[in-house]
Amino acid sequence: MPIHIAPDKETLSRRAAEAVAELIRLCVEQRGRCTIAMAGGSTPQRLYEILATDLRDEIPWGRVHLIWGDERHVPLDHPKSNFRMAREAMLDRVPLLPDHIYPTPISADPTADAAAY
Repeated sequence: MPIHIAPDKETLSRRAAEAVAELIRLCVEQRGRCTIAMAGGSTPQRLYEILATDLRDEIPWGRVHLIWGDERHVPLDHPKSNFRMAREAMLDRVPLLPDHIYPTPISADPTADAAAY
């Protein structure tokens, strides 16, 4: 796979969003669905925003499933929650089916939550 160097974060985010959108379309075409492990933190936020706005109509959202590969053990509406960031940046803006979104369980027992997930 070639290495691409972007001059700034916006260009990088846009190129990454375009690549993700293309991979989603190919996956759905070949398998009927696409499952994505969501990343957290501030790095993917702009990518999620671009997917939800500029590329929104190019993605078969009804065939997309989202799991979390990176989450803090805080309530899902907490300012440090990666789920909250993804919800605000993308989930609230696209026609994802609610039962295709799999946030990590959050209770008083992180070990049990990890095992349940």
